[in-house]
Amino acid sequence: ASQERSQVFAADLVASLSMPIYARRAVDTSDIEGTTSSSNTDDEDAYSRQLLNAAIQTMETLATNPPTDIQPEDFEKDDDYNFHVDFVAACANCRALNYAIPLTDHDKAKQTAGRIVPAIATTTAAVTGLVMLELFKVVLDMPNTALRTRQVGLGVNVYPSFDADNLIEHRTTETMIRPDPSTLPEEAFEANGSVKREFWTKHTSVAYPNPHSVWTKLPAPEEAALHWKVTDLADWLSNEHGLKLTAWNLQCGVATDEDGKPRPISTRVYPPIEQLDLNKLPDLTLSKPKAMMYLQQTHGLRGSSMMKYLAEWDKYRKIGHLPENFPPPEKSTAEMTLIEILQIKGNLDLTGRKRVLLDGLSCSIAPAKPDDTDSMDVDEVDVEKLAPVLLKLPG
Repeated sequence: ASQERSQVFAADLVASLSMPIYARRAVDTSDIEGTTSSSNTDDEDAYSRQLLNAAIQTMETLATNPPTDIQPEDFEKDDDYNFHVDFVAACANCRALNYAIPLTDHDKAKQTAGRIVPAIATTTAAVTGLVMLELFKVVLDMPNTALRTRQVGLGVNVYPSFDADNLIEHRTTETMIRPDPSTLPEEAFEANGSVKREFWTKHTSVAYPNPHSVWTKLPAPEEAALHWKVTDLADWLSNEHGLKLTAWNLQCGVATDEDGKPRPISTRVYPPIEQLDLNKLPDLTLSKPKAMMYLQQTHGLRGSSMMKYLAEWDKYRKIGHLPENFPPPEKSTAEMTLIEILQIKGNLDLTGRKRVLLDGLSCSIAPAKPDDTDSMDVDEVDVEKLAPVLLKLPG
């Protein structure tokens, strides 16, 4: 049908077309802020209903009197003269306009159509059946060794099964570390020059629970999110799990380093940072010894706390005056509930969430004592692989 692409054919086709009769429509008279008068909106709605009713009447006519010259066509993307790809591209663009999807063109529609692999109902049914078999094993609480990975090879009529990979588990391990020979005395060496085993140091990498996988969580009680503070969390870790909370650094954002790579930013939650109340600063006319005495006697400050206040006092002393109104001190993390910490310090949007993981916790634990060291104190060791605490959110 090469004549369908010629200029003569196009000219004859245009000559046979008739211009549609002009139909009066409402004009959009929206003002600057986008407000449209109600009368224009009513006119547009009436015109839209008129077009819809006309389309429905046309379809009803075709339903009662179907054309007799319509024949089914086999889709062929490689024949540019059958307009199959043009039709697909036009329909795809109509759909795209309705949902603000980027439009396509003839070449892209042709390329996409060539990559479509038809879905076979029998394959879907076979895969669904195999998945159900594995689900039965999960419901029956069968071990991981009973699970199988399946493949369906219809092309070669091969359906192999494989043992599922076991979960990677974190376990407490002990590693012997060989010391630097230059730091050892002469009696630390064997006759052949090797270091004696009693001079090696033992490093313990603690996992809690031991063992645990990526799916293991430490679920906190229901009331923890709304009512617990950091001290309550620390007490629960100690009483329920024998863990000592040593630090909590909560991720609160992401920054970009010099190489352009994202880097997480954390804020310290525990131990809580002391918030300075600048209203406690001494008078600037006092000497430094008298300022220290004032902080100690009036506010009971000692040690590092007093030094922080003295540093602020000295800064304002150099300026020459104190502000008339100091801002109120920020709320300490020791006074916040866990959900407040996540929202305020962690910048987390918890809308619609039912649970959240408390990441960034650091804990230590006392290792199990050998039978012959009951009377000896065993130093606590850091937990290097700690399962996260699962916090259930209200509502």
